[in-house]
Amino acid sequence: MPQTIPQKESRQKVYYTGIVFALILLLALFLRTRYLTQVTYLFDESFSLKMTEFSWIELWQRVSQDTHPPLSFILLKLWGLLFGKSMLASRLFSVTFGILTIAGMFLFIKEAYSTRDELCSDKQNNMPLTAALLTAAFIALNPLQASWSMIARMYSLGTCLAAFSSWFLMCALHQKAPGGQNWILFTLTATALAYTHHFGLFIVTAQYFFATGYLWFQSPTSKYQDRILQLKPVFLSAVFFFWMWQPVLISFLDQSQRVDKLFYTRDIQLKDVGYTFYRLLIGEHWSPNMTLAGLAIAQLVFLGLLVLLLGRCSADLYIFLVVTITFLMAVLYSVTSRNIFKPRYFLYVQLFIFAAAAVLISRIPNKFLKYSVMTSALGGLALCSFWNDQLRLAKSQLPGMHAAISHFDNKSKNSAPLIVCNPLLYTTVITCTSNRDRVFNYSRDKGQEFPYFQGSSVMLDSDYISNPKIDKSYTEWIWTLDENRWLKIKVPISHQWKLVKEQSFPDYYCEPVLRLYERILPPKDQR
Repeated sequence: MPQTIPQKESRQKVYYTGIVFALILLLALFLRTRYLTQVTYLFDESFSLKMTEFSWIELWQRVSQDTHPPLSFILLKLWGLLFGKSMLASRLFSVTFGILTIAGMFLFIKEAYSTRDELCSDKQNNMPLTAALLTAAFIALNPLQASWSMIARMYSLGTCLAAFSSWFLMCALHQKAPGGQNWILFTLTATALAYTHHFGLFIVTAQYFFATGYLWFQSPTSKYQDRILQLKPVFLSAVFFFWMWQPVLISFLDQSQRVDKLFYTRDIQLKDVGYTFYRLLIGEHWSPNMTLAGLAIAQLVFLGLLVLLLGRCSADLYIFLVVTITFLMAVLYSVTSRNIFKPRYFLYVQLFIFAAAAVLISRIPNKFLKYSVMTSALGGLALCSFWNDQLRLAKSQLPGMHAAISHFDNKSKNSAPLIVCNPLLYTTVITCTSNRDRVFNYSRDKGQEFPYFQGSSVMLDSDYISNPKIDKSYTEWIWTLDENRWLKIKVPISHQWKLVKEQSFPDYYCEPVLRLYERILPPKDQR
């Protein structure tokens, strides 16, 4: 039977959409693999890799001593068992979820603004597809999303789960026939999000708040009892979510108290909000008016969210609630506890800010104006992406930790140990060296142990070495790795040793200094 014209047009639309979407994913992959292995591990990355070395039971126990839920560490350990623990393999863990984030947001927008939503008054047939592709392009080009997709941490996993949980929720709310498959998938991904980062709890709160209101007002009757019954799936989902979250609840409360008492953050200030929103859009490119520019961006974001509500579509309300509820809960927590206004925490919210921008642009009725705004927005993000790429190139050209440890491996005597000044640096050193059995971390006196936020939760007793033990050793040479820029600390060496030489290896986040000492006094038992 010959195809009708509408059928041919529909097939062509799917074909061209697939091509454009594939090109967006390829662009995202390109931007997320530039200099992937040329930039030194961040402290947090090497901490995560050290965590995966423990057994499953010990990993769970040690994660509770940190400030993050366990899922990302568990998945990173599984990833390492499958693909190895090289820098390329470990960073591809995050790259993969960064690419999946784009796919998840494309599916979310396409479903959220589909014709299945009876509350949506938008009649433009191409709007959902245009908005979905534009959202995907925004996320692909964004410097912050790209940067944190190249770091072996939990952030791209969290954005992926935020995107897919939103998609599954929309599918569950739009389904007409009875069945709980989408509700199950939503509940599992929402739970996984809470197990990935505590900030995900804010997103999940907004999701359940929206789902409750949607089902209440979508009830076919106005009877109170019928509306209560309509809430059954979201109620069961919430109960299951809370039940599944119980294993980390106690550690979450303990971690919150630990952060509140010990973590090194200042009280929240207006400039923190400005800095966060500036980084969300512009990336790491520095500006002298960063705070003012960021506050202007924040005002434009919330103005855009208010304009978005004029579309009178339930998906508009969902995006509005996810951004505003998360923002307000972050402000409340920052005021009452510790300041959590860090750009990387807002990566989850940023997805929906881009979605709002894409929807607003797609709704512009005048085609010339719409495509002009679209081109300007994509061009601006492309420029920011270029700045970010140049910054990463500059980082890749610094000697850094790799050069420092390579120097130690090549120049050190067979028995000469390397003593590191801090666990933050120690976890990075052991990812670079071929002489791990000769690397130790300086042990502080009792009562002055390293705090948890400096990586002590992944350290073994055998990883430390004390000053008396150093002096009693029978080696004639020792190396130390100190830090001159951020931590500004050095390993204290006794008068039994003389400094022979030192060399600095500047990196983008610190300045490691490698020092070589020669023994001038023999151990006491040989005098």
